[in-house]
Amino acid sequence: MKKNICFVTTTRAEFGLLKPLVNLIKDSEKYNLTLIVSGTHLSEEFGNTYTEIENNYDILKINIMDKLNKHANAINNIMSNVFNNFYSELDKINKQNKIDMLVLLGDRFEILAITQVAFILGIKYVI
Repeated sequence: MKKNICFVTTTRAEFGLLKPLVNLIKDSEKYNLTLIVSGTHLSEEFGNTYTEIENNYDILKINIMDKLNKHANAINNIMSNVFNNFYSELDKINKQNKIDMLVLLGDRFEILAITQVAFILGIKYVI
């Protein structure tokens, strides 16, 4: 039985680092790939980089950013969006096809919030 590996990418920088591993999983006979694209990938201000990813992979988009601004409250809003949006989507994915491993890369606050959601849902994750 294939293992279900789920990746989350929120920025162009970390996706560049994750891409070789994503490709190994995508081409593997042992694993099923789920690729969640979020964060600045879905921002017009940062070039809607999800379109570049979407050309090569099946993706699930989860929006967590309303509008970018540099106020502390914006970070609070984004983290709240992560809890609301990621919780329901990861729970749904996990119920349909148990997530055997969630792979995250980064040092940004949204990755911290996603790990907390995974912990609450009992999903194993690697940072």
